[in-house]
This record gives sequence, structure tokens and C-alpha cells, in this order.
Amino acid sequence: MAVELRRSRKVKERADALREACEQLGRQLPPGDSAERIVADKVEQIAQQMGISTRTVLDRYVTDESMRVLANALVRQMQDLTEVMDQAPPVPVSVNDGLLVLAAFGMCSAVALRNLDHSESADPLIVVRDAADSTVHIAVTLAQADDDPVDVGGFQLAIGRKVITTVLEQLRAGRWECTCGSAHRADGGCALQDRLALDLASLGGWATHGDS
Repeated sequence: MAVELRRSRKVKERADALREACEQLGRQLPPGDSAERIVADKVEQIAQQMGISTRTVLDRYVTDESMRVLANALVRQMQDLTEVMDQAPPVPVSVNDGLLVLAAFGMCSAVALRNLDHSESADPLIVVRDAADSTVHIAVTLAQADDDPVDVGGFQLAIGRKVITTVLEQLRAGRWECTCGSAHRADGGCALQDRLALDLASLGGWATHGDS
């Protein structure tokens, strides 16, 4: 039902209105079908609260004006999140570990591209975009370093952690197909996941096991 709702014409129309409203406020929603997801979730929430059909909600309650109100709330949330992520304390990363982290972003992109049609719990296009942004940031930081560890912190550190954590969680939960090409262990793990976990640790992060 959720997938069908996201693909409906009226949800797509309201999603376009939501994107436009966010852009007018100086923010862009993530790529892919993120706007459709937000609208569909809102429609289902209202339908459940009022005990009516999603079709009725779309016809009567989800208007361009309601999308502008939703955009204001989303932009405030994005601003708050950015402020929190900007405060992520720096982590010292050696040049060698930093290069391996760059390779990890490449692996994460490859996994995400393999799973473009599996966006129910995480959007692969967001992973690809964030991996590219993190690669640029950390590569520039490493290029400016000598042989000493470099400090990686703030928003880009938080995004880099999120990229690797998202891919690990999707693989461990069996929601995404792995690109390692080998049989996985009994616990669902593999060499690729082990490598990503090590690279995540280099960024001062960690991943939980299981469906989280």
C-alpha cells in the first residue's frame, strides 16, 4: 500500500509542491523519492488518525497550503539537525586510514547503486550523494596533510559515519544485496562488511548488529 501510494499521481503532485516550498525557504530535500515518502507517510498518518481513506485525505486535506506548512516544519528540522552535526567533535585520522575510508565510500556507493530498487527503509540515492560529498571533503583534508594524522570533524564527519552505518545496517538486515560476490557467514556477515566496520571505527563510529 505504501509503495502504491507513493507512486500515485496526487502524491507526486503534492511532493512537487513540497519540494518547491522547501526550495523557496532555501533548502533542498534529498534526491530520489524522499518528498513522495514524506507526503505518503503524512497521508497515512492523517488517514489513521481520522479513520478515513488515504484517497479522502489526498482529496480534502493535503493541499498546496498544507505542503507549505509541512515545508516550514521540515526546514526547521533540517536546520536543527545541521547544527547538531556541526558540533561533532573532530577525530584524528591517519593518512593510511583516511585512504581506506575513501575506498569505503566507493564500496558504499557500489552497494547503493546495486540496490536502487530497494528504497523502503533507506534511499540508495542519498547514500550515493553523501558518499560523494564525504569523499571530496576527506580527500581535500588528506591532500593538505603531511604524514601526521588529520582532524576530521563537524558535519562531514557525521555524514561520513552515516553513509557507512546505513550500508552496514541494510546489509546486516538483509534488506540490500551485497556486492562482495562471496557466500556470507552464518551471522550474515562477510569480508566487505568487516572492512566497512573497520573504516567506520576509523571515523570514531560503530555499527550495531542485527536489524536496527
